[in-house]
Amino acid sequence: MVKLRRMALLGLGIGLCGALAYLAWPRAASLRRFSPQAIGHMETAMWRSYYEHRYVALFHQLYRMNREQYGFSPWTSFRIAYCAAKAANVFQPSTSRAEARAAIPWLVRYYGIIKADTREPFDVQRAAELELDWWQQRREDATPAEYGKVIAQVAAEVYQTDNDDIQQASALRAAMMQFRDERSGGRMREQDWYIVEDGLGRAFALLKHAVSGERSRAKPASAHAKPASAHAFTD
Repeated sequence: MVKLRRMALLGLGIGLCGALAYLAWPRAASLRRFSPQAIGHMETAMWRSYYEHRYVALFHQLYRMNREQYGFSPWTSFRIAYCAAKAANVFQPSTSRAEARAAIPWLVRYYGIIKADTREPFDVQRAAELELDWWQQRREDATPAEYGKVIAQVAAEVYQTDNDDIQQASALRAAMMQFRDERSGGRMREQDWYIVEDGLGRAFALLKHAVSGERSRAKPASAHAKPASAHAFTD
């Protein structure tokens, strides 16, 4: 009986160690290998969760994106998702730039984890500051052209490169944000979200082309593209 108990405890210990190793074992994470259409779909879902204040759903969507699209380990994906969701949660009720800066420590942690696992040589503090800047610019009624430039600066910092595709991708994301903003207050219809998803998919196709050298099939930026089928948290 004692022997069976010891064997059971040993088996449990081995299983627990295996589970912990699976969760935390480093993966070959990359910000440059992803499906633009999948990211567009996931970011659209995250926008909806954010604007509907569904932070548990937002966390789960962030986790899936980092795990499935960028290849982070389950534990790292959890940490990234938690920091991103926390930053959004802290930022949303703020009413000034001073209050909004409470989100900076979470954005620094967010970008710090990403940098450590991908080994991308960007400045974590600068990326966090730029991220919060464009969030705040949208609150201050900056134009899409204005905050789109800051979105492009974030991408240029993280990927340490800047080109026309990055600028166009950022402009298209900003156009989708404006499209959503124009229909705030419950005026977004289901078909409008399809337009957002299509636009974001094309934006990420441009970004992927910009940072991986893959041939892009993205169309020019437009906030009124037809949906292809039937990651912005700033209000």
